[in-house]
Amino acid sequence: MEKLKHYRAVLSPDFSMYVEMAPVLQLYNMFRNRWCGAYFASKGIRVVPTVSWGNENTFEFCFDGIEKGSTVAVSTYMVSEHDNRQDQKEFFLKGYNEMLRKIEPEKIICYNTPFPEMQGDIVFVDYELSSWKFMNDDPYAPSKYVKYICGEEPVPIGSNLIMKSGYVVGENDRDYNSIIQTGMGSAYGGQWKPAKLEDERFLGEPGEIKISYVKTEIG
Repeated sequence: MEKLKHYRAVLSPDFSMYVEMAPVLQLYNMFRNRWCGAYFASKGIRVVPTVSWGNENTFEFCFDGIEKGSTVAVSTYMVSEHDNRQDQKEFFLKGYNEMLRKIEPEKIICYNTPFPEMQGDIVFVDYELSSWKFMNDDPYAPSKYVKYICGEEPVPIGSNLIMKSGYVVGENDRDYNSIIQTGMGSAYGGQWKPAKLEDERFLGEPGEIKISYVKTEIG
């Protein structure tokens, strides 16, 4: 606990809320999230609640225990596009919008790239840059980005750290191209998608038989 007191604030643990989980496990993980946050706060630590959700049936409890107007944290990492898996944006936004309605957060700390459709006062934290690989050798030193996250200093020009306040960059924004370059949902990721055009032959209905021909050269 003394280690955590070296930081200006901590996020409550993000226990998984995968849609494949039994409802009782989802409820238990939400309880653990809130209990840890309350315990940290009782020890004088500033806590930012981490919010996650499952399917719509979890909306009855997954936003409980968080005061209206709080600063909260969410992550789009697990619901973003990965390898041959599509994103789970529709699922994420349904819960995200419900969170906005119920909690009315003052700010939303978003780990990993926000979806353009996300509303609210969003602080984008690069998931990779915030990992242990970029932290100071002293394990108790605050993140070197805390002064930018807290708004004490402006983000240096030309850095890869981007803070968006009030809206998320959309495709029609003037600087979209220059900016873009720089645990919830399904445990299996989004729906499978072909990496190459020819891989579409693997798609089909159960029981459907397809024949593929592969051109070869002999000699």
